[in-house]
Amino acid sequence: MKKIDTIEHLEDLWIRYENFSLSDFKKNVMYKLGVDEIKNLSEKLVEDVYKNYYRNTFFKFSLILRDLWFYSDYFKIFKKYEFDIETIIRMLKFLKKEKLVEIKKNKIKFLQAFPPIFTKPIREEEVIKFFKRKLGSISLEKSVLENFGEKHDWKEKYDQLPIDFNLAVFIARKILDYYPFRDRFLFVGADDFVYLIIGLIDPKMSLTVIDIDEDLISKTKKITDKFDLTINFDKADIRRDKIEKKFFGAFLNPPYTYQGVLKFLKFSSNQIDDKGGVCFLVLGDESIGNRVLFLQREMNKMNLIIREISDRKIYYGFQDVYQEDIRWKKLSDEIGLKLKKRDPYISASLCVLEKLPCKPKKIKIEGEIYSYL
Repeated sequence: MKKIDTIEHLEDLWIRYENFSLSDFKKNVMYKLGVDEIKNLSEKLVEDVYKNYYRNTFFKFSLILRDLWFYSDYFKIFKKYEFDIETIIRMLKFLKKEKLVEIKKNKIKFLQAFPPIFTKPIREEEVIKFFKRKLGSISLEKSVLENFGEKHDWKEKYDQLPIDFNLAVFIARKILDYYPFRDRFLFVGADDFVYLIIGLIDPKMSLTVIDIDEDLISKTKKITDKFDLTINFDKADIRRDKIEKKFFGAFLNPPYTYQGVLKFLKFSSNQIDDKGGVCFLVLGDESIGNRVLFLQREMNKMNLIIREISDRKIYYGFQDVYQEDIRWKKLSDEIGLKLKKRDPYISASLCVLEKLPCKPKKIKIEGEIYSYL
C-alpha cells in the first residue's frame, strides 16, 4: 500500500473507496428493511439513491479516515457522525482490503504512521496549559490579542468586538474536531484571533486570514512573524473583493444582521472546494431571531447542511465600545442590574455546516413507509 502523505495520495484512495463502496452498497441493499417491497426497484434506482444520498464527499471521507486513524476506536467516533454502523463496516472492510488496518479486540490498528497531512483533535484544558507555558501567564477572560500583549481600538464601523480567550480555545477545538487537513483553511474576518490559537498549536498548519481592517492585520502579523506561523493575511472587503484560491474549510463570525450573515455565508460557501468542505458560522441569537428560518432556506440553496449547533454559547463580555453599549449600561443601572466589564452581554451560537459539491436530486421511491432505501 502506497504511503498516504499528500492530498493527492488521499484522493487516489478516496476514488478506490467510492468504487468499492457503491459495489458493497448494491450487494447489501436487499437486506435493508422493506426494500423488497419497493415497486420501482432497479439497479439504476439503487445506484442513483447511493450517489445522491449516501456517497461521501472527498472531504467527509478524509474526516472519517482521520478520526479512525487518530482514535483507533469506532465507538469513539460513532457518536459524532450522522450515519449508522453500515458506513463504518464498509469503510473498515475497504481499509482491510487495502492492507491499511488490522482489527483486534475492537481496536483499529493502522499499519502506517499517522499521516502528516492530517490535523489532530485537541482538548481545551491541554491548550490552556500549553499557552500558559508559552506566554508565561494568560487571562481566560481577556481577548487572545490582549494575552499576546497587544491592544486594539475596536472599530464600530467594522462591527468589531473581541471574544474571550477561553471561547477562542473552544472554537479552535471545534474546528479541529471537524477539519482534517493541515492546509487550505480560511478565516473570513480577523478579530476573533482563533487562527492564533490553531497556528501556535500546530505551527505547520497553513491558514489564510482576510479582513478589511489593515491596522488589525498589521498588529496580528507582528505576532505571527514573532512565532514563525504559517498564516497568510490579505486585506479584503467581501462585499466587493474575490479570492481565487479554494479551501476545504472556512470560519466566519459576521455582523449579526440578516444581510451581513447572508453576505459572509455566500462568500465563504463560494470559496469551498468542489470536493466538499465545512463552514463554521457564529450566529447572533437575538439579533437574527426567527429570521433564522430564512437563513436555513438560503443555506439549502448553497448546499449547506447543519451538522451541529453547539449547546455551548459564544458570548461577548460587556465593554462600553459603542453607543449602544453605553445605552444598555444606563438602562441596566436604572433597574438595579450593575453591569461590569466582561459580564455576559451578547449571545451567539456556533454552527457547523457541511458543504456538498452539488444538490442531491429528489428521487421517487415507490415503497412503504418502512422501506429503508
